[in-house]
Amino acid sequence: MDRLSRLWELASWERHQMSKKKKLKNISCRMLKQGDAEAVSELHADAFFSRDLEAIAKRVRNKSEKAMVAVNDNGTIVGYILFDMESEKGARCMYVANVGVGWEYRGCGVCSVMIPWLMARLKRYKCEYAFLSVFRDNASAQRCYKRAGFRAVDRSGMMRMEFHPGKQKSASKKQKVA
Repeated sequence: MDRLSRLWELASWERHQMSKKKKLKNISCRMLKQGDAEAVSELHADAFFSRDLEAIAKRVRNKSEKAMVAVNDNGTIVGYILFDMESEKGARCMYVANVGVGWEYRGCGVCSVMIPWLMARLKRYKCEYAFLSVFRDNASAQRCYKRAGFRAVDRSGMMRMEFHPGKQKSASKKQKVA
């Protein structure tokens, strides 16, 4: 590992350690509203160290993908999910393209509210199941997805996980629907 990569890894670890806080209370979820695109693109940059703020804002503004957000009790967007509908294996399904949570809100239960909220809407979008890909070394994301009912179906390369309604353990009922 070169010096720059190691420094980047250390900075990421330190930010994550500083971000550990208690679970947030009063997280509510809603679909993206007009005017949220910039906040989501900034959150994406924070979550993924991406410098291409305009690309994510454009994806959201042009509605090339659907988006939902999680907000805390003072209205700050603390997480988001970009998703779309696809046809796969002869079935309509939901593809979860991005799940992002700001560094200062990681480990606070944001993902544990967003994922079940979105999966509860599969019927609304006439989808039989949902799927996503996750880096094999992203253990915290995998734990969150498993708690929400996703199961690993392909472990080669990026890990593919699927959610099939009725085949998972009951999701948390603590979520607040906006």
